[in-house]
Amino acid sequence: MKILNKIISASAVMLAILSQGCVSETPFREGSEGTLRFSAELRGDVTKVVTRAVDYDRESLEQNLVVYIQKENVGVVRKFIGLESLQGTSVALQTGHYVVEGWTGDSVSASFDKKFYYCYQPIDVKEGSNSISLKCDIANVLTSVNTELVADKITDLKVEVGHTKGALTFDYENILADPKGENKGYFMMPNGVTDLYYKISGKSNDGTPFSKEGEINGVLRAHDYQFVLKADASQITQGGALVKIEIVEVPVIDEEVTVFPAPSFKAKSAGETLDLGKQVDFSKGNYSDVNIRILAYKGMPSLKVSFSGNFPTVGGVAGLDVIADGTAMLPSGIVTQKIETEDNVATSENETVNVTEYWFNFPASYLASLPSSSEEYCITFEVKDGKGYTNTGSLRFANTEDAVERLAPVGSYSQEDITDFSAVRSKSATLYGALYDDSVTDFGIRIREVGTEEWTSLPGELSGNSRAAGAVQKFTVKVNNLKPSTKYEYKSYAGEFEEKEVRTFITETIFTIPGASFEEWSTYSAQTLLGKRNVTLPGNTGDKLTSFWGSGNEGAATANLTLTDKSQDMKHSGTYSARLASNAALGVIAAGNIFTGYYVKTDGTNGVLSVGREYDGSHPSALRVYANYRPGGDVSVKSENKAYIDDLKDGGTDQGQIYVALTTGLYEIRTNPSDRKLFEVDDPSVVAYGQVTWKEAFGPDGQLQEVTIPIEYKENAKTLLPTHLVIVCSASKFGDYFCGSKESVMYLDDFELIY
Repeated sequence: MKILNKIISASAVMLAILSQGCVSETPFREGSEGTLRFSAELRGDVTKVVTRAVDYDRESLEQNLVVYIQKENVGVVRKFIGLESLQGTSVALQTGHYVVEGWTGDSVSASFDKKFYYCYQPIDVKEGSNSISLKCDIANVLTSVNTELVADKITDLKVEVGHTKGALTFDYENILADPKGENKGYFMMPNGVTDLYYKISGKSNDGTPFSKEGEINGVLRAHDYQFVLKADASQITQGGALVKIEIVEVPVIDEEVTVFPAPSFKAKSAGETLDLGKQVDFSKGNYSDVNIRILAYKGMPSLKVSFSGNFPTVGGVAGLDVIADGTAMLPSGIVTQKIETEDNVATSENETVNVTEYWFNFPASYLASLPSSSEEYCITFEVKDGKGYTNTGSLRFANTEDAVERLAPVGSYSQEDITDFSAVRSKSATLYGALYDDSVTDFGIRIREVGTEEWTSLPGELSGNSRAAGAVQKFTVKVNNLKPSTKYEYKSYAGEFEEKEVRTFITETIFTIPGASFEEWSTYSAQTLLGKRNVTLPGNTGDKLTSFWGSGNEGAATANLTLTDKSQDMKHSGTYSARLASNAALGVIAAGNIFTGYYVKTDGTNGVLSVGREYDGSHPSALRVYANYRPGGDVSVKSENKAYIDDLKDGGTDQGQIYVALTTGLYEIRTNPSDRKLFEVDDPSVVAYGQVTWKEAFGPDGQLQEVTIPIEYKENAKTLLPTHLVIVCSASKFGDYFCGSKESVMYLDDFELIY
């Protein structure tokens, strides 16, 4: 714990932090590939405490956990949604280097109720059993205010904390309601920023105002920086108090020691790896030795073996514990071997542990000697290690045609096994199934909302044009009219057959674009070549870094121009719309524009923009907006830029454009010809794109008209989840090249993503 001391007039108290933990179990299941078994947990500040605002509780965070497995030089190979779907899951993977990455919650610059959890863990998957204990830690920097003498000595107390992209204010009312500081402020730190600034202000009870500003340097995520304000009784004077401030740094996660894998199994026959639990077919007399290895760390106090089927037993014993009872009562012909070794395990203590291996050999001659049976034979192993972990495995085999397991004619795929991340959307989903019986004609998937009773049957559509005899055929089912943020369950069917396993998925959220109706506007002060200027800003924050929308107004402010502003001339709803009016300064065209992001700086007479705002990863089908566009004439095209502009002519009519993109990161736009960088649809970070270009007037005179812009998804949308929303609107499409008409005007209102 680190304490930073300051002295000012103010007041306060203290608080406690809660962290969670769990252990991992890793079964052994191997083939020519390796297997990877998961355990996972969310760590740090997951308890729901709410007086200020609605908070994410543990259940919602766990349900919305998204985890990807990425293979080096290949990309994403697995996707999981929900902590429950991950726990204890074992997946088969090719050997090699992988990265497991996951997150849940909302990554917001500053919030009282939105928190974000993140994990990134490399792992080398080797042949055999591999395990990973995934710890998804809170990624926020936390702050809280703990007060002691507010009511007695201080009034109007405010504590403002923030960084370059966002700030929070603990106001007097909420401080009084939360004296122990149980409600937190959550910050995501911008790249390269490691300091939080703070400002504490208030009045002594005689009305004397005070304030104190400072910085907390080198803040760490998953740490709570508590402003603990304690009155110094020896310094209390008439009408006021001298109060000591302690900024206490408290880690919110307790690290854990390494947990060893649970007992594991490995089975082979005729040199091939067997999938324990899957039936082996010896009905044609094709017997071969079956070898099973059982492995446990830190001892093996119990290993129970039980038999079902027509096994001959010794003394009528159908099962026994071979550790406690010995092997003498096993059916004759089964060979066993126990091996004790030691292994150096790379833990924090680099400790050495004992490893127990128990081998069972079922010779082909023994298996062939078993009586013919119309039911399958099953040998079940239940092993317990010295840590108390248990695991089970079963060897199942048939020696007659009647006992051979008949596979289901159809099955469905779990959404976690589908690498197409756009398969589940807010109001629709594409579900996948497999048809094993090529004679079946009536097949598909049944679906219902969790908590309802009635299933809806939807026919499947085969992926290919032909149905090869004996081949597994994939099919898809497109489901529409779903509810956003809702859990559904589904199963496959074929005729009268229904899949026993019921699978689930959760539809995506619907993203509401902040400030999309342009009802609120503000200003901020910017330094220009001609001194400071007040710049008009869409949104009420008065801060270009935190406003969802930005414009080129800061660049135009040097010439005392405002290109984008609120207007009552035309509107779809409310009081205002956004008016984008191109203009000219010193003979250079400046396009009226608005975009998601912010104006970074002016580079000479050129602009640098940061385009894109944080997004929830959902997959809309279109962008809707209400617009009116009137292109200006007498277009000016700079001679040095004519090579970049194919359909805009000197003296002709201007063009307006709106484009929307879903991307995996921010996009920088620079208009300086020596260092120009414009938006590229083919950039690998672009997941989806749509645009409309107007080469003539759009909308009736004096009225806004609805326009819907379809969003087309690229192939990489199957493997990349969008994290940022880009919307760019310009009254002069080629304004980036300083070409267009100074008379072009565009009105916009009520942007909305359509799902």
